[in-house]
Amino acid sequence: MAETISRRSFLLGTTGVALGAYALTFPTWAFALSETALPIVQGATDESSATFIILHRSAVPLIFEVVGADGQKTTPYLLETWSLPQSVWSTSEIRAQGLRPNVDYRLRIHSQDGALLDERTFRTLDLSRKQSRFAVVSCMSDAYRSEATSMWNLLAKQNCDFVLFVGDTCYADKNHSGTDEASFARRYAETRLLLSWFKQPRLTPSFATWDDHDFGKNNADRTFRFGGFTRELFNRFWGKNEISIRRNGFGVGTEIELFGQRFFMLDDRSFRDPSGTRNGRHLGSEQTAWLLDRVGVSDRPAWLMNGSQFFGGYLGKESFEADHAGDFKDVLQNLSKLPAPVAFVSGDVHFSEIMRIEQSLLGYETFEFTSSSIHSSNTFAGFPGSRNPRRIHFEREHNFLLFDVDTTSGWKVASRCMTKGGDVAFTQDMSIMRG
Repeated sequence: MAETISRRSFLLGTTGVALGAYALTFPTWAFALSETALPIVQGATDESSATFIILHRSAVPLIFEVVGADGQKTTPYLLETWSLPQSVWSTSEIRAQGLRPNVDYRLRIHSQDGALLDERTFRTLDLSRKQSRFAVVSCMSDAYRSEATSMWNLLAKQNCDFVLFVGDTCYADKNHSGTDEASFARRYAETRLLLSWFKQPRLTPSFATWDDHDFGKNNADRTFRFGGFTRELFNRFWGKNEISIRRNGFGVGTEIELFGQRFFMLDDRSFRDPSGTRNGRHLGSEQTAWLLDRVGVSDRPAWLMNGSQFFGGYLGKESFEADHAGDFKDVLQNLSKLPAPVAFVSGDVHFSEIMRIEQSLLGYETFEFTSSSIHSSNTFAGFPGSRNPRRIHFEREHNFLLFDVDTTSGWKVASRCMTKGGDVAFTQDMSIMRG
């Protein structure tokens, strides 16, 4: 169970955090790596505050501080700490406040005796800007360790304002029986400990939703019996506390407002009816109603994001279009009536592509951007481009999509597909607007 601690408290460790029954099993080198750099996510961040999620040993008391460029120190407060079941590991979510944009800060983590255990640089976000750069990534298999390091280092060099994770952030269904909660928690901790994104010297605000593998079972839907636990697990590893730019949705879903854009990171697993269900829903009735309501409150550009593809009916795999065609048609018709232009973002399929979505569906031309995989299997057979008349770009090597967006006048999007070594597989510039 989660344990909520007073915001005035910043000392972690023995305070109410029970030791688990056993340690997670890792290679020897992984323990050495985890001792020198704690896995840290910079989560929800606005102009004056930043949230961090840290994976740490439950028995080791930690003290956090934030140091500004002028040497002034502030103490973050603890939102929650949570012990993984049958484990020596815990996650802790902390928040630093009273910060300023465009200033480098250092997050420092000390042991109880004052020794410096870890230090990272970070910034808050200057939300007065109308230009932004962000990346979209998915499919982070920890089985591809050397590829992972090179790809995360490449991403770190792109100077993104923030990064969006659209599913398969952990292959929680791999390397265990899938029959107990502790095994899913072990896989989340293993992934967090092994991947270098969480050890980068400069942190970047990161927001996430899930797909089937971090949900816990390949191609799973709402009938998956561990879905409630893995939802709690996902939220503890990525953060769920709201701030000015972040509003919680349904399941692991969230709405984020940044740089004149809105990002709807949807939960496409918790409420999904099994494929073939009569009048089946992909996002569930409540989440769908929430999405349409929230998109409709403004004419600001809206990105609709989930793990599996939206317009993937051509592929013969999971997608909104293939599995719940009637529901998809209804959602598109309702979106066409709203004042905000929308674009679609997905992952899952282990290749990246851009699809041009015809004007007849929404009343204006838009696009679906699929970003997959940053490091997972890329042996997709068949190269099914000939069956996809909407496709304008395709890449199967390890990659991620990078976006430079300007909302000063309209919605101008410049996209690039980045592959190993910094090569650019394809680029596409576009303006997306109603009418």
